[in-house]
Amino acid sequence: MNKKQKIAISAVALIVAFFVIGFAIGKVMKKSDNKKGGDTKIETKFANNDKKSENSKSDDNSKKDDNSVKNNDSDNKNSTNDNGGSTTTDNNGSTTADNNGSTTADNNGNSNNGNSNSNGNGNGNNTTTNNNNSSNNNSGSNNSGSNNSNTQTSSLSAKANASNSWNTGSGYGIQYDFTVTNTGSNTISGWTISYDVPAGTSVQSFWNCNARIENNKLIIDAAGSYAESIAAGETKKDMGIILMSSSNNPITGAATASSQNKSSGNSSTSGNSSSSGNSSTSGNSSSSSTSSGSVNVVTNKAVSNHGKLKVSGRNLVDASGNPYRLCGVSTHGIQWFGQYVNQDTFAYFATDFNANVIRLACYVEEGGYLQGNRDNMRKLIFDGVEYAKNLDMYVIIDWHILNFDPMRHKSEAIEFFDEMSKKYANYDNVIFEICNEPVGATWSGSIKPYAKEVVATIRKNCDNLILVGTNNWSQDVDDVIGNELDASNVMYVLHFYASSSYHQDNLKDKFKKAVNAGLPIFVSECSICDETGNGYIDHNLADAWFDLLDDYNTSFVTWNISNKAESSSLIASWVTKLSGFSDSDLSEAGLYFKNRIRNSIK
Repeated sequence: MNKKQKIAISAVALIVAFFVIGFAIGKVMKKSDNKKGGDTKIETKFANNDKKSENSKSDDNSKKDDNSVKNNDSDNKNSTNDNGGSTTTDNNGSTTADNNGSTTADNNGNSNNGNSNSNGNGNGNNTTTNNNNSSNNNSGSNNSGSNNSNTQTSSLSAKANASNSWNTGSGYGIQYDFTVTNTGSNTISGWTISYDVPAGTSVQSFWNCNARIENNKLIIDAAGSYAESIAAGETKKDMGIILMSSSNNPITGAATASSQNKSSGNSSTSGNSSSSGNSSTSGNSSSSSTSSGSVNVVTNKAVSNHGKLKVSGRNLVDASGNPYRLCGVSTHGIQWFGQYVNQDTFAYFATDFNANVIRLACYVEEGGYLQGNRDNMRKLIFDGVEYAKNLDMYVIIDWHILNFDPMRHKSEAIEFFDEMSKKYANYDNVIFEICNEPVGATWSGSIKPYAKEVVATIRKNCDNLILVGTNNWSQDVDDVIGNELDASNVMYVLHFYASSSYHQDNLKDKFKKAVNAGLPIFVSECSICDETGNGYIDHNLADAWFDLLDDYNTSFVTWNISNKAESSSLIASWVTKLSGFSDSDLSEAGLYFKNRIRNSIK
């Protein structure tokens, strides 16, 4: 290869090298451009965030923090805050808070030309203020986290206190005690208060007032009761109700209240929300219930004529030793239907039915005495005994166990009957029933040992008549034959429901076998429907049972004094009054027993 050729090849190689180097530099430059483009994209993303941040800045240069964002633009009249506890304000108009329980405010001092709303759901005080013409017309506050609920008008102040609550398994039972005060200068001759309550809430019982539910409102008045008229400055209390509800505190808001001025007949009304000053009455509520303060004329001077009862052989006898028969009526569970523990109610049955005994059904469970309702039920028992005494009637204090072995609450029963037997040791009219309807408890294995201890407790204090239930809802009275308690003035209990297919000849045979064996039998609960306390009524089957009791001069008490919508209730379900019942106010069972009891007592 000559020199020229070498130079040519070198030139070509140099040119190729330049192309290679240029290509490489171009690739590097392209990669660098792509990276720069990525950075631009990221910067754009940050720019978008900055744009959002710019939109959130307030025109008054308000400082923002990590917990809240303010939108106080110059033309914005509303500020919102959902920060779960802090309160936001705006300098121009209304304030809205969705925080839990905080109170909202504006920056204008004591007057507010806008609207302030609080939608808190927590335990704090939720204040609602509606201000017009720079004036504050607050009617009050609503404390949603308390067991107390208060309301006040110019002449009426009402307070509801949840004094007891218990779990029923499907919801709650709640006892509320009420006080109403006349804060005005004139006597109030009638009043009504109402509360919003959850759907499905029902009134189970009430005392010294009237209560009902209408359109998810609890309405309470005292028409016909001692608390209907309230003098200036006077406070009426001892009013109460029991509600059943899905909530354990269904009364959480302030009430709507109205009262009637006795001197002028004018009424005033106040609501849960703000008031503009002048309110008009919604009318007067009415009720046909009567007070429990008067004593009606009684046709049957049972206790005065017959004194303390005792057992002689298989017979119940009076203080003179003459055979005597008790025929009367039982309450329903007084934790549910306590309004019928009422002197005028008892007087009606004493006069119109000629009943000589009342039974007070003190349920032990089912929201009863041992499940959060002790104080209320003790008071109802104490009142009921006094009402019966005033009316010259006998009264049975019934420890109403149902569907279980009485040993389950033996210690509580001993405590209960120790108190009651001491308290009523000198009351000739009081009878103790120590176990209503045992189930799953044999006479020898459970009921008799239980009864021995409870009877011994009562006997330390008094010798009043004692009724002892038997197994299988007080049907197995024949199990007692030859194995009686070694105690005086004790009778054994049989229960039946005349139209039940389970309570026919077999149960009648048990009854006859026990009586013919010399056992003193007392039917402390019965009716003419089926064993559920409901269902169809067969008058022929009913007559067969009560004719049998007549043959043996056996005492009986029918179930039950209430307007519950079931066949055994003596009062029609649509009747709300507590006494003065006409025949049209009675149920089919009520009409039957009115005739049967009147003809059973000689």
